[in-house]
Amino acid sequence: NAICWRLVNPLLKRTAPELPLYQKKLQSLVRINADDINQTLVENQIKQLRQYQQNLLNRLATELLIVSQTLTSDQKQQILSSIKKTQQKIDKKQLSKSQAELQEDVYERIVKVSEWFIGSVNRGQQQLIRQATKRLTSTASGWQEHNKRVYLKWQKLFQLTPTTPEYKSQFMSLFLNSNRLYGNALSQRVNDDLSLISALITDIAYLMSHKQWQHFHERIEQWQKIIHNLRR
Repeated sequence: NAICWRLVNPLLKRTAPELPLYQKKLQSLVRINADDINQTLVENQIKQLRQYQQNLLNRLATELLIVSQTLTSDQKQQILSSIKKTQQKIDKKQLSKSQAELQEDVYERIVKVSEWFIGSVNRGQQQLIRQATKRLTSTASGWQEHNKRVYLKWQKLFQLTPTTPEYKSQFMSLFLNSNRLYGNALSQRVNDDLSLISALITDIAYLMSHKQWQHFHERIEQWQKIIHNLRR
């Protein structure tokens, strides 16, 4: 908790320059409608959001590096223990389930997210989500191996002297580019899933009612208000 409080003000200052970009993106989304939707547009929107996320991480990295260099041995151990417990919990949950159970979990998550954005999903949209989840294959073992590699990287990082150039370089690489530890199979699966999700979003949008579009635009307007308040 003490670490979190030390980060609040510096992180807010670091992220402030990104807020106009988010606001501009939201302004474009609040005007979008069924006539504008196609898979290429959706894929580009997802890629832009990922780039915004990366920009945000780039701005946060320096502050997090500074804090990490002041961690005590006990705090480092607590972080490693927390990472390991979280990974073990996820692994136990994912690896103990059958492919059908994992697909059902994904189906329920997509429905839940969809309902947050557009309200209740209709039967046709439910069928689209069901069909898409059946095309997904489990990546549980791939993520397990990735998480193990990430944990070992953090473990080795905390063994270095925090003030050395090597520590800074490895911290930045791990914090900003952990996807490089995916491995070929997981990287391909992530890319394939992007295409699948983009196609699914496009198909769902084609079946959206006027009421669902209204709900979506209201959600975007809520985000606009949040960004506006943060910029004050």
